[in-house]
Amino acid sequence: ELPTYNHQNNSNTEHECLQCDEYFSLINILFYLLFDLIEYDICEIYDKKTYRSTLIEEDYFNQFIRRKTIQTNNFDSIKLVIYLIELIELHRSKCHSKKEIFHLNENQIFHSIENFLQHIILKANDLNKERISICLNVMELCLLFVKEKEACIQQMALFLAKLCEENSTYLHLFLFDENLLPDIRLLLINELVWKKFNIKFASTANVIEFFDHIEVKELLFVIK
Repeated sequence: ELPTYNHQNNSNTEHECLQCDEYFSLINILFYLLFDLIEYDICEIYDKKTYRSTLIEEDYFNQFIRRKTIQTNNFDSIKLVIYLIELIELHRSKCHSKKEIFHLNENQIFHSIENFLQHIILKANDLNKERISICLNVMELCLLFVKEKEACIQQMALFLAKLCEENSTYLHLFLFDENLLPDIRLLLINELVWKKFNIKFASTANVIEFFDHIEVKELLFVIK
């Protein structure tokens, strides 16, 4: 049963909720599992000796690890874990007695995501587009659980800009992937414009204003 409203008779104090604490722990476990599955299923790293999550060693996941080839290409296991994390936090956030907001270890998490993306790009594969899209989705998910959200968004935009410099074929993929957070997309554009034309906007709002201005000019040109 997921927490949807305040949990009656289920707290130690006025500001704590035991049921939310249980889901707090569950989200943490699911994140460990998520990153293990990304390494195995998306990055195809099969030779790890230890995993972040104990769940990966049990039952279904134990059989999953032993497979020599990936039988499906839709990464259902990863998508399911993402869905569960979002669902649990959505319902947990509705309880006014919840103890605290769940926070990830920002440096560790985003360093892992950077490693995942680099690994995918270096290893050419027909499924790279979907693999990268899932990583961008996980990136957005992680941003829901960090304290310094703006700093992390800036960090990821700079990282993607660096990848685009090293391999321009991924520029279109990053910019038009629906899973890339809009603010990261705008800052990525800002960084690329800076490197190409030595023009840098002060904020994402300035980037939006710039493109709105271009659209108006294009419209006037068409009308003329």
